Amino acid sequence: MLNIALQDAGLDIEFESPAINVIGFEHEPATDQERAVLLQANRTFDAAERLFVWPSGAACKQTGAKRTPITYEHDGDDEKPNAPEANYEVSYRFVCEHPEKLEWIEVRLFGATRGMQKITATVVTPKIQRQTELTAAHTQVSLKPD
Repeated sequence: MLNIALQDAGLDIEFESPAINVIGFEHEPATDQERAVLLQANRTFDAAERLFVWPSGAACKQTGAKRTPITYEHDGDDEKPNAPEANYEVSYRFVCEHPEKLEWIEVRLFGATRGMQKITATVVTPKIQRQTELTAAHTQVSLKPD
């Protein structure tokens, strides 16, 4: 799920996905390789400028980001992780000097994840509210009214 909201000069982007789509597993990392995969994903998602691209004339600058740590559910009496619902969540805040020039956003999440097939993007601006399905072949979200 990808939520994009534009209000005045503020652009908010939120991304949430099952961890298996982002890092390839939903359990607590058990090996050095799994810990390295999670660390690399965190580094990738900390660099919003590589994940989202828009017209340079909009002059948007990142002013905040929050990555929610993955939480792992526990199965009743034993303390072994059981995470069928483990999610990867991150949100970003940008301020755009020229939000009227923000006509589209290219979403580069497919190259940064390990199993993402599609993303439902919800866009809300003062002029539109719509959902768009993104795939590796269709990565651009329009912020213009039709």
